[in-house]
Amino acid sequence: VYQSYCERYGDIEFSEFLEKYLDVNAGDNTGVIQKSLQSAVTVYAEFCVTQSSGWPFGSTLKGLSQSIGSGVIYEIDDSSVYFVTNYHVVYNSSANADNGSDIGRRLVVYLYGSEDKDKPAQINGETDELGYPVLDYGDYAIECEFVGGSYSNDLAVLRADKADVFAVNDSVAAASVADGYAVGQTAIAIGNTEAEGISVTEGIVSVEREEVLFTGGRTQEVLRIDTAIYSGNSGGGLFDLKGRLIGITNGGNEEDQNINYAIPLQVVRGTVENIL
Repeated sequence: VYQSYCERYGDIEFSEFLEKYLDVNAGDNTGVIQKSLQSAVTVYAEFCVTQSSGWPFGSTLKGLSQSIGSGVIYEIDDSSVYFVTNYHVVYNSSANADNGSDIGRRLVVYLYGSEDKDKPAQINGETDELGYPVLDYGDYAIECEFVGGSYSNDLAVLRADKADVFAVNDSVAAASVADGYAVGQTAIAIGNTEAEGISVTEGIVSVEREEVLFTGGRTQEVLRIDTAIYSGNSGGGLFDLKGRLIGITNGGNEEDQNINYAIPLQVVRGTVENIL
């Protein structure tokens, strides 16, 4: 091949030819994963709820419920950073009237590398003006607002000030979106596994498109993967071998191993662009 190259394109040193065309790191996805991690975030949504106090019988008290998931940076402009996550991460139909809506009253993200430095904790029994516990999310928390979402497609878009994001890490980048995907190709999932911080798993695309009935009676079109995902991975990015987004992970089969699901990139792109 080297000789044929020289005959067609002119002489080149063999060492230069090898450096240019031979990937000595074939099978090593470290570079791709490191790139993809720069768009990964963990997501916290906070809800006002009413809880039973247990005693006296029938009495209630005010409390907070947290939903914890994952997200990916989808777009960065001059003033804002936009994150994509699952709708079910920021939605709670059991939130009470004080919450204002079924969307988290407070939405916070942590960038990769800072998500394990601060864990939300109540401030010495402190409560707000409505009587709900006040949580301290720490110095690395980035406050977000809800832009919009689709319950049926299980996607939500959050926005944060670019200055707040880059103050934590100015190397973050929006994920690039693939043109397509195919059965058998590598599928790398990045998410907040078991709410213990961002981690990476790898598998393949098992089924290109199928309809799945999720808990609550919602039927959704998804792609199937054998990539391991767990509680907390919801809303995280699913990437190909070039670090391009091919889906957003959103569920799994609890009875069978290696049957997990992601929202296909076509649905992600169409839904998110429409929301934006």
